[in-house]
Amino acid sequence: METRYALGIEFTKFGEGANNVAYKNADETLVLRIVKDSSGKFDTPERTVQNWNDINGTGEKAVETADDVIKGKGALVLTLEDGTKAVLTPFVRGIQATEDEMIEESYRIFNDTGRVVLDAVIENNFLTTEDGHTICIDIGLAVQLQRYQEDQFADRFNGRRNSVTSLEDFDASRQVASDQPSHYQLVNSRFIAEYAPPEKLSNLLRALLFIATERPDIENADFLRAKGNENLTKILSEAWLAKRKMDDISQGITKENDRSSISYQAQYAQATAILKKRQPIAEIKINGPAEEEKVTEGRKVLQTEVPLDMPRLKAFCKTTLQDYIDSRGSMDDEGHVKLSFRGMFTTNHDRAVNKIIAVNELIKKIDDTETPKDIETLIDALRDRPEFQDKRFSHGLKVALDVLLGKCQVVCDAAQRALIEEEKLESNPPRLSSS
Repeated sequence: METRYALGIEFTKFGEGANNVAYKNADETLVLRIVKDSSGKFDTPERTVQNWNDINGTGEKAVETADDVIKGKGALVLTLEDGTKAVLTPFVRGIQATEDEMIEESYRIFNDTGRVVLDAVIENNFLTTEDGHTICIDIGLAVQLQRYQEDQFADRFNGRRNSVTSLEDFDASRQVASDQPSHYQLVNSRFIAEYAPPEKLSNLLRALLFIATERPDIENADFLRAKGNENLTKILSEAWLAKRKMDDISQGITKENDRSSISYQAQYAQATAILKKRQPIAEIKINGPAEEEKVTEGRKVLQTEVPLDMPRLKAFCKTTLQDYIDSRGSMDDEGHVKLSFRGMFTTNHDRAVNKIIAVNELIKKIDDTETPKDIETLIDALRDRPEFQDKRFSHGLKVALDVLLGKCQVVCDAAQRALIEEEKLESNPPRLSSS
């Protein structure tokens, strides 16, 4: 029996998933998880612990001992004798959560953290304990999804379309265990056919994904279960699937079981032909009206349920950018910057200070904007500044600035679309029937 040692405790192997190998101690109170991908490209112990504590923790800042972990306060990163980093979590005793329990927990997690826990659809990843608590014991997909979404927002700021390579790399990270679904499979029809997760849960997860990518300013999804809104989850779920299909076609990506219609095959063939001729990606205009209508309908639902106007847009961008400053340090009324303890050890002290100053200036300028495009223009002006050229994720667990700026731009896009629709209605008001 394979064993590992940590904190003077012997752990015996009892399971293996796509992301890590799991070991438990003799009295079954602790689990030691060793991440398979040592490069950290898709998952790191630090980010796993951050997500675990956000999703399952008690909110206490200091989790320092095995006893803290056993009491359920959170997870802990350990460095083993051979230098391997591992994650220490509590051993959870429970039974497979019901669909309703997983749905309730998915709402709670999204509303509390903004995260979408795709792991809910995999059997025995969500367990309900004797005291009625539902806990996600494997958050590998949640960690990977966070990285994936951050890539998308960063690409928005950096002026790049979502790259084919990043999507393929993301899916490849799941291939170490063929019985585990990838994020890509979840959001496409192939996942439904192979894993058959509960329909209500699948629709909710896709709806939450649509909200998170289209309107990151929305931090509470309870409107989906308000009386009279029973059909909204399905509308947003279909909008997400349609959006993914549009993205996949425009990038020349497909999956064997997604070729479910003649029109899809024709569109994919056209996209492949265009890509082989090395024509600019912007020239590809092959999205079917059915997909576009579903995405538009989904966006209208969000605008109706959580209206996005300039005051809301300004508040979101300012709060997001202030969070960046607060995570790196502080700035007094006279403009003096004091870096945080972590920030003081950055490889480029001056650049870190200049970025905080630039972000603070941007926050002030946002107050004077009148349209979403005004905010976009301010953000675009930062892109070519030298202090904004560092790599993403270079600050460990802290979200990089290009991710946050891209998130603001995504909400600006949504606000601009809403403004255009509003202007259309004002210029062409609906007419009463003459009958």
